[in-house]
Amino acid sequence: MVRGVATYNVVRATGSTAPRLPLILRHTRIRGSGLFLLLLAGAGVGDGLEAQDPEGGRVVGTVIDSTTMTALPNAAVVLWGTPHQAVSDSLGRFALEEIPPGEYSLAFFHTRLGLLGVSVGPTAVVVRPGRTVGADLAIPSTHTLEAMQCAFDPAHEGVAVGQVVDPESGTGLPSVRVRFTWPDADGGRGESIVRSSPEGWYHACDLPMGERVAVTASFLDRGTSRREILIENGPVHLDLPMHRVDLVDVNGRLVDAETGDGIADATIGLSGTGFRVVSEPDGDFRFRQVLPGQYTLEATHIAYGDREESIEVASAGGVRVEMALSQRPIELPPVTVEVEAEDMMDMAMGGTVISEEELDRVRDRSRDLLDLLQNQNMAGLITRRQGADMCIGFLPGQARMMFRNDCVSAVIFVDNVRASNPRIAVDLPAEIVERVVLFRPVEAGNLFGLGGGNGVVMIFTKR
Repeated sequence: MVRGVATYNVVRATGSTAPRLPLILRHTRIRGSGLFLLLLAGAGVGDGLEAQDPEGGRVVGTVIDSTTMTALPNAAVVLWGTPHQAVSDSLGRFALEEIPPGEYSLAFFHTRLGLLGVSVGPTAVVVRPGRTVGADLAIPSTHTLEAMQCAFDPAHEGVAVGQVVDPESGTGLPSVRVRFTWPDADGGRGESIVRSSPEGWYHACDLPMGERVAVTASFLDRGTSRREILIENGPVHLDLPMHRVDLVDVNGRLVDAETGDGIADATIGLSGTGFRVVSEPDGDFRFRQVLPGQYTLEATHIAYGDREESIEVASAGGVRVEMALSQRPIELPPVTVEVEAEDMMDMAMGGTVISEEELDRVRDRSRDLLDLLQNQNMAGLITRRQGADMCIGFLPGQARMMFRNDCVSAVIFVDNVRASNPRIAVDLPAEIVERVVLFRPVEAGNLFGLGGGNGVVMIFTKR
C-alpha cells in the first residue's frame, strides 16, 4: 500500500471575487498493477481567458459516486483551462454560470477519488449562447474499477469482475477462492483461480475470449452455484452470492427424436467438467455428486452426431433431464486405395530361365508345355502325366503338401496372369511358348508370399 497526500488549488483569474478553493486528495492508493491518477500539472487552471460573452450559457449536472450509488457532495467541478468552478451540494448538484460559448473539458475532484486511488478523465461539453447544457459526472462503479486493474496485466485477455457476497446481509466476503475453468485446444481444461479482496471484490484478467467459462466460488462449507459466462466485447460483471451447497445427482435419458427409443453407446458429458459417461442400452445415464448451477450437456453418437443443450441443476432434490437426438446421414470422405506391388516382369528377372533357344532345341518333339519341360531334363523339376492328371512341380522334400506320385503342384502364371486352371496352362501348344521361368519353393515364397510356397512356373507366350 502506498499512501500520499496531493493538494490542488483551484483559483479564479485575477480580479475574481470567488474564494480560493482547496482540494485535498488523501490516502492515494496503488491497487493491483497500476495507479490511476489525474496529473494536474500544467493543466492551465487560471490561465488567460477569452473575453466574456454577455450571452453566455450554463453547465449544470450531478456528481454521483457509482461505487455506493449515492450522490457525491462537496465535489469540486471545474471547466478545464478556465476560472469557472463550482462545488456540488448535498444532492451532488452543481451549476456553472455565464460560460462563454465554446467547447470545454469538464472535470471534478474529490477526496473519495484519492481514497479509491483512481481519477476520472474530463467530459467534453459544448456551451451555446443563452443555452443550458447538462453533464452528469460520476466515480466509476466498483465493477469498472476492478476491471481497470487488468489494464496493466501483460497476459490479460478476457476479463471478469464481481463481488462475492453473503446473500442475507449483502456483505462482501473476503479471501474467497473464485475458480474459472474452460476447455482448451488440446482437449484438456484451462484454469484460473483468484481470491476476493477484503470487501469481497475479485477480478480475473486472463480468461479466453469467445469460450464458455465456468465460474464457481468456495470457502469452507459454503459455495456458489456453478455459472457459465461468455466473454466477447468487454468485461463480464458477475456477482456471486454464497450459500451452503449440497451436491446432487443428475439422471437423464438419451432418446431418438422420432421413435422415442433409448439411444445406447452415446458419449455424454457436462462441458468443462470431468463428468463423462456412456449411455446404457435403454439410453439412461447418470452423473453423481454434481455442484448445482448452470451446465452445458453434450452428447456424441456416430449415427446421431453431436448435440449440446443448456441445463440448470437445482440445489434441492435430484435432477432428471431428457435429450432427444435426430439421426443424420453419415458422410464419409472418399477412400483412396493405393497398391504398391512389383510387376511380374520384374519378379521374372530372378529364378531359372529356360530361354527360347533352349526350347527350340526340343520343340520339334514336344506337343505341349509339359513335353517342353520334360525334355529339359532339369534337376529338381518334376513333370508327371498320368491319364487326365498332369503335374508340374519340384522335389517333394521342398514342399509340405503332396500331390499324387510325390508331385507337388506349383503355381502357374501365363503372361503375368495366374492360371485358375493349371491343366489349361499345361496343355499350351509347344509352338506358342517363348520362354519359361522357374522359381523353386524357397525362392518363390520370398517373392510371391505364402501363395508361392510350392514353387512358381511363369510361362511367357509369343505375342
